[in-house]
Amino acid sequence: MDVEVTEEKENPLLERKEVVVRISHKGSATPTREDIRKKLSAKLSASDDRLVIGPLDQSYGAATAIAKVKIYKSKERALRVESPHVIRKNFPEVEAPKPALEKPAEVKKEVGEKGRT
Repeated sequence: MDVEVTEEKENPLLERKEVVVRISHKGSATPTREDIRKKLSAKLSASDDRLVIGPLDQSYGAATAIAKVKIYKSKERALRVESPHVIRKNFPEVEAPKPALEKPAEVKKEVGEKGRT
């Protein structure tokens, strides 16, 4: 597997670097996120617990894929910024935060009564 960085951009607001990479692989199977993470951490000199790999875009029949990778300043920052489903894909050992619950019944009832005329 060969990894080539095609684009880099700093995002200071979210405390991360956004990188687009082209992944060339041999064989029919696309490399796993874990394999890609290990290769990228060595190439970009970043610890693999701070790398978040986005969707892998592939062309039919080609042995290449394009991935958007985010390199955070810390793992804690990555866990605060990313969506729970992205965290589950990239860090299966970490329990993703639960999505916000719906409003309590009292609040729903109060809002519903105020809205009626």
